[in-house]
Amino acid sequence: MKRNCLITSSIIFVTLTNAYGQTCTNTKTRPDSSYVLSTIITGSNCKTSETIYFIVNPNYDGSGSVAFRPVQSCTSCNTGQVLTDVTYTDDGCEYSSTNIYKTCGCPSASCTNCSDSDWTPANSYHIQMRQRKTCICGTCNTIVEFRCASGYYGIASSMDDPRCNACPDNAGCPGGPNFVCVQGYYLNNNSCSRCPISSTFYAGTSGTDAAVGTTIGAGASAINECYIPGNYTLHDNIGNFQFTSSCYYNP
Repeated sequence: MKRNCLITSSIIFVTLTNAYGQTCTNTKTRPDSSYVLSTIITGSNCKTSETIYFIVNPNYDGSGSVAFRPVQSCTSCNTGQVLTDVTYTDDGCEYSSTNIYKTCGCPSASCTNCSDSDWTPANSYHIQMRQRKTCICGTCNTIVEFRCASGYYGIASSMDDPRCNACPDNAGCPGGPNFVCVQGYYLNNNSCSRCPISSTFYAGTSGTDAAVGTTIGAGASAINECYIPGNYTLHDNIGNFQFTSSCYYNP
């Protein structure tokens, strides 16, 4: 099976014979953009970086043209991280090639006492707060987050933010920006509306109990998520019947 010869170098292009018996030699100081492949190998967490190129089989388009794979190699890192060599090995050629590019890593990745705190009441505006902690290279970074408490919904960006609203009827508000309509209700503007009731047939084999639509679960966002279940006995002025599958509301 013929496979491309991927040759890597941190800065300087190298030469190797590929599986075609051809020599991969770079003669260009800047690759022609028409022969730069789209897949990019990228170093992680770079503050600054440079683009280097891995040579690919020169018979890229059948005419002997050289193709290149771009590599984003780090040249500097954010505070607390250091430049680290990454070994890239390709075994797709007749001879393997192993070369290096740069990424950013941590000399020490562990932190102590760096877990998020629990949500606790912040003030009388029905707001909760917590400390969100992230370990970056051995340093525990802390930010303070706010949210509306359980039973309320809205956006809270500080302990004095009055934008938390009481949970609407027939909705659940676990805390945070949104409320969720309970099963059998759907989102209708800023409230939860009951799924439609049929005016032409009734529940069961007799009587006048309404056939009321439901939803698969909580969180329906539109009326067309309401349905009458299949294999559910109903009746009208002709007799008893069942839908063979769930019958969704069609506005």
